[in-house]
Amino acid sequence: MASLKNLVKAYKEDLMDGIQWVVFWKNGRSWHADTIFTEIDDDNPDPEYDPISTDTKAYLQAIYNQDNKAIILNGYYGSSFYADEPLAEWVNHVRYCYESQLENEYQVKRFLEQHEVVLTEKDKKDIAKAIEVKEKAEAVIKAKEETSKQDITQTIEGQKFLDSEVGAELIENVLAWDKALAQGDNRKVEEYIAYWRGAKAMLKYFTGLKYYVIKTETKCGIVNEKGNWLFRIR
Repeated sequence: MASLKNLVKAYKEDLMDGIQWVVFWKNGRSWHADTIFTEIDDDNPDPEYDPISTDTKAYLQAIYNQDNKAIILNGYYGSSFYADEPLAEWVNHVRYCYESQLENEYQVKRFLEQHEVVLTEKDKKDIAKAIEVKEKAEAVIKAKEETSKQDITQTIEGQKFLDSEVGAELIENVLAWDKALAQGDNRKVEEYIAYWRGAKAMLKYFTGLKYYVIKTETKCGIVNEKGNWLFRIR
């Protein structure tokens, strides 16, 4: 279990220099401490204006949620720490600030209320990246919605499909199916029927249209529900 004395000793220099803030809180009977920094806002260079980053705000909020008596101290803004004082006096002061709350002067809650949030360069990059990812995702979804029911038969995409490995395999299987029927090879016919079920489902998923295999003495190929041929071998 961490003691307040050890924590004050560990953070003594941080408390003195007044550059960073030191937050103290308890979890059960155990004390905890950490340092946090404020940010510089290029749009508001006032030295008295010291905003915090979004990450710092979230971190302090999590500490406050764990301990609503958590305090945050800084030797510059609340000069009650003196180098020539014994450590015990420093410990007593921190404990007094925590127990008395000093009319909320040093409460983390008050600190959060008084310090505005400014976006750091990292925040800005993260937001820009998130927007970029979101826009790309929306573009993909929009493209899928626009083409989900498109008849690929009469499009460049349709020709690309037929020229692809999957398209070439589909044509090859229809040719072999037609040949197996002519030869009366029922085992092969069943294999090609099973293959076609999968290919048909794939075409339906990507185009929103139903496709059929037509095999007669004068016609053979794949046609969709609109009557357009995806390809025809005779």
